Amino acid sequence: MKRDPRRSSPVQAKRPESAAPKPGSRRLVLLGCMLLAVVVGFAWLRQYSNQQRQATLEQLSALVAQQPDQAEETLRAMLNETPDSAEVRQLVFQCLYGQGKYEEAAEFAVDWVNRSGESYEAHYALAKTRHALAQLPAATESMRTAMHLSPKTDARQEIGVELLGMLIEAEDTSAARTQFDYLRSIGADGQVPKLQLAYLLRLEGRFEDARRLLGEVLDASPDSVAAKMLLGVVHLDLGEYDLAAKQLAEVVADQPENKEAHFKLALALGRLGRTSEAARHFAINQRLVQASQAVLERRGDKEEAVRREE
Repeated sequence: MKRDPRRSSPVQAKRPESAAPKPGSRRLVLLGCMLLAVVVGFAWLRQYSNQQRQATLEQLSALVAQQPDQAEETLRAMLNETPDSAEVRQLVFQCLYGQGKYEEAAEFAVDWVNRSGESYEAHYALAKTRHALAQLPAATESMRTAMHLSPKTDARQEIGVELLGMLIEAEDTSAARTQFDYLRSIGADGQVPKLQLAYLLRLEGRFEDARRLLGEVLDASPDSVAAKMLLGVVHLDLGEYDLAAKQLAEVVADQPENKEAHFKLALALGRLGRTSEAARHFAINQRLVQASQAVLERRGDKEEAVRREE
């Protein structure tokens, strides 16, 4: 008897039980696919959101440099959403500092330091505001902390050079020399401006070396008022009163509100016997000093006002 080929054989009709998909496993596969799709979707959205946020920050960064008052409101709103964002905090600080809101910038920087004590950017911001507020000892302390906390060599070198400038401004000769030696040890002494080094040499009493270096500075930048001022002081230190008076007269012509230049010029003129001219510059110096003290006292910094008077 012939078998009908259309009928399945017993062997062909039987399927292994393991090959048959179970309803439960099918649901698991479906759920796995759905979960993968959700994860991929969130990752894409996060990447897109980060890209949008970065683009916004770049636009605001450009706006901060040109119109900080307009950028401030938007940045503060962003900071409320992301209070731990160092990028946003830095831009808010730049807004305040760029508008000359130094007291407000100092409060903001203190809060930033308290939130993230190991952030060198926060300590650097605090140093800048303290320096702008003429709080020199506190500014040098914050700048030194920022330098040591910086994880990047380039930033550490740049901050170190700024710290050297503050120490020279404070006339802390020993600390300034120590800082310069430190900069040399990390290969950053070449970044120290010649003018800054001339200030240090003058503090150390190395007047001839300072004069030589200032000559190089003025050869490269003949209109540098700061170099002219320092050279006039060095001439005064060396007893070269004619040269000092000539140099310092150029400075007060360029900067009539420079109280130190008027004072040093008065000293040089007095040494030359030109007493009436010396008295006039002494009087101008006193008027400028009193005006400066009044500003500091309005800010509430009476201690700094007294220090500057001394």
